[in-house]
Amino acid sequence: MQMPRSRRRLAPEGIPPVLWVLPFRLGIGFFAVPRDALLEVLDWASSDFSALIHPDALCPLVDLRFLTGRPGVPPEKDFRLLVLESAGHRAAILADQVDEVVLAPSPRSCGEGPPPGGRILGVVEHRGLPFLLLNPEALVLPKRPVQEPVTHLLA
Repeated sequence: MQMPRSRRRLAPEGIPPVLWVLPFRLGIGFFAVPRDALLEVLDWASSDFSALIHPDALCPLVDLRFLTGRPGVPPEKDFRLLVLESAGHRAAILADQVDEVVLAPSPRSCGEGPPPGGRILGVVEHRGLPFLLLNPEALVLPKRPVQEPVTHLLA
């Protein structure tokens, strides 16, 4: 039985109708990343961000607060790092709280259009709340020969 066209919620192009995601919170923002791009989740209890080194390479830190225009609330004392991998490149994202991996229903569009830069794929529902589904390919940048210190991203 097919739903009437006006009632169907279509996923953005190229995204499967259901998706395993890891929901998380950063400040007042609710985000999710596809499980396929998640390499690992690390506990971090230090304020020394210069030591963010992955076993085989320096892992750049992506500041979602800056990229999504959220308030610059500093991360809580004990937080997690989500290490993402896409096309052989890695990056870490700060998270205040991380939930368990869940099967999310079809992502829906961001309303009037996705933010520029392709960083947001859509919105997924989890526990009745909307979570911005991040695009790992737009967040994970190719490794540069010399990495800048990451402490300036957290100010």
